[in-house]
Amino acid sequence: MFGDKWAAFINTFRNRLKQYGIEEKDSSANLLQFSYNHPHAALASVFESLEETKKEYGWKKSTGIVPIQIIFHIDKPGDPPPPIRDISADLWDLLHQETPYVTRQLKQQWNNLMSGKKLPDLSFEQEGQELCQLVFKKESLIRSEKLFPNRELPVLGSQPECFYCGMTNHKAAACPAKFLTMETQGLPYVGFIPIDRINDLYQTIFSNFNKYTELITAGIPPAKIRKEEDLQVLVAYFDQFIIFQPRFLWNTAFSINYDWDNIYRSDKINIDNQPLYLGFDCLRAGNYSQAEELFEAELKDPGEKKIFAAIGLAFMYLEKGQPKYMSHYLQKAVELASQEKERIYTALLLARFYDLQGNLWKADNTLNQALTINRNCVEAKYSKVQMATKSGFGEKVVTDLRPIVEGQQEFFMIALLDPILLPVQGLVNEMLSAIIHDHAQSALGKLNKAQEECDELTSWFDKDDRLVGINLKTLANLKNLLEEKSYYGIQEAAERALGLVYSSQRIQENKIDALREQLNEITAQWTNYKKIWDLFNYKPLFESFNKTIISAKQKIITIRAISEKMNGNNYRKSIAIKDEIINELITLKHLITRMNLVKSILDATRLFGKYLLLSEIILLSLTIALFTLLANILEGSGTEGILRLVNDPWFKKQSISITTLLIAPMTALIMTSVKSFKK
Repeated sequence: MFGDKWAAFINTFRNRLKQYGIEEKDSSANLLQFSYNHPHAALASVFESLEETKKEYGWKKSTGIVPIQIIFHIDKPGDPPPPIRDISADLWDLLHQETPYVTRQLKQQWNNLMSGKKLPDLSFEQEGQELCQLVFKKESLIRSEKLFPNRELPVLGSQPECFYCGMTNHKAAACPAKFLTMETQGLPYVGFIPIDRINDLYQTIFSNFNKYTELITAGIPPAKIRKEEDLQVLVAYFDQFIIFQPRFLWNTAFSINYDWDNIYRSDKINIDNQPLYLGFDCLRAGNYSQAEELFEAELKDPGEKKIFAAIGLAFMYLEKGQPKYMSHYLQKAVELASQEKERIYTALLLARFYDLQGNLWKADNTLNQALTINRNCVEAKYSKVQMATKSGFGEKVVTDLRPIVEGQQEFFMIALLDPILLPVQGLVNEMLSAIIHDHAQSALGKLNKAQEECDELTSWFDKDDRLVGINLKTLANLKNLLEEKSYYGIQEAAERALGLVYSSQRIQENKIDALREQLNEITAQWTNYKKIWDLFNYKPLFESFNKTIISAKQKIITIRAISEKMNGNNYRKSIAIKDEIINELITLKHLITRMNLVKSILDATRLFGKYLLLSEIILLSLTIALFTLLANILEGSGTEGILRLVNDPWFKKQSISITTLLIAPMTALIMTSVKSFKK
């Protein structure tokens, strides 16, 4: 019916099935057996693959139905292999061609398994039999949920795969990646773009690729990449092949780091070899004769940079289309490698070379050598996944790829964009979708926990509180980040939500500690005021002070009792009571000022009275004694005038009056002032 094309038709159909399912070991050319994670994925894979293969080979309705028979089955653990796994079973003679059948086991679980899945209207015929025919009421196609359907756009050209970037629309000599630097990278940013948006930007970029090539050739400032999403996506595509590009060679040659783990850092660079530097520039510009002269001279130099000159020559012969000489200089670089970064780097380059030459066994073996140098080298592990893809080991791809993409978020984006994974893109997309879903659910759970903690904060503290306001704003931002559905955004939302939980708890603990510290300070202040009151001698004049200090004490006791069982309501009560106590302490402080003034006045008055009485007694006694003494001394001394004055009753009376009314009060006042000052 289809002539010589039938074998090719079935092989193409088989390869398309491999994109979404895993071919089982017992599968054969006559009985294809594939396993899937879900029946819906199996249905979509079979019908889409068949439809696309028919279109590719021009199979028309007039040609007739495709002579294949299709059965969907679900295994139960412990059951013996069903007859459908035997090509010689009689049941195959009873089945219509290009007609889907479902086994009894799958039919029994159909409703549960297909709940929530998009399916056209369908029914089952011959229900109750071992096999049920699946009948669609309208001609329709079950579509798989494609995470990133535009993965193939970079490899739709007619050229061989570019060593530098994996594209098929140019040769290595014309690769735009030659004009990128280590500072111009898109992978750190592209993960914050939703995948649907990346898919749309991919369509825009590769439908206008010449325009974007001109942009790269002219030089893209890093700041421009940070601002424009299309440039982030474009450069991110090239970043996934960065270790095979001249910019990585330049960075490795002049990096002062010796270990592989820090090889991507571009901040520790020492351009200590000018000829090598010029050689790289000539290679970038396509000035091969000058580049060769500089690299060859460096190879003869006894310095430590010969390995990078050898790689530079390998790249030069790559661009000149001479793989034999490229291989020679890559082998030379392997021989010259001594540091860890050099040995791993040369192994990865050589593996890439073997891969593009079609020698997958040598490529995989070379990658194993890199892993013996550093068993955690994720670039070597990912390259092995690519080798497994090209070798047709779909199950190994999924098994080995998952820990890589979950361990480093940049490799998630690489696996999403990588055109090398096209043969297993259905399996990869399904795995990536599951990872996104798991991380989104985890992030949602953490955000819900953060929401609970923020709600708890607002039940304890005012929303106007600065720290509470910061947390509420952060929570809103993280929710928006999660809703954008970008992979990096989901990751960041999960990480920062956990931090927000701890931050909210820390705010709560710090505020409780601050309240307790304030309470201790208030208690100390109250104790001081109580001592002042106890020593105050004029209590009847300030009964309000006594009432206030008793009230404050009762409130302090109340707060301490409440704080034993602290919750949001009790905290707010404690704050309100604390503010009342502070107001009462302020009142007490003002009263103490008045009390000190009154005490000073009354104490001074008492002291003055004491000194006045004492002064009058002493001074009167001294005055009388003085008059008596003067009278005795002046008697018979010939000073009758003075004697008469001393004995004059009026003069004595005036002197005693002055002493009593003026000198004694002044003396008492001076003594009172001196005593008060000292006190």
